[in-house]
Amino acid sequence: MKLVALRGGAADEVLRTAQDSEDFEQEIVDEHAIAMAAAGLSDGHIRGTRRTIIKFARSLTGPLGKRRARTRSWPSSGAGATR
Repeated sequence: MKLVALRGGAADEVLRTAQDSEDFEQEIVDEHAIAMAAAGLSDGHIRGTRRTIIKFARSLTGPLGKRRARTRSWPSSGAGATR
């Protein structure tokens, strides 16, 4: 089975402002939650999944699709280093 982009859909819309990007991201999360509810998943599971997705999205920088994970500097030696 192949997926095909159709003209006139959301793919044709341009996210011009930061608010447009935030609204789009929220819509994706909401649609995912609706799909999980339709699949019969519990409210607690849906709530936890949404929380995880939002936490992950906030850990990234820039608009969706152009985001990169924030890098952390881990100590290579000393008290904070893991072995």
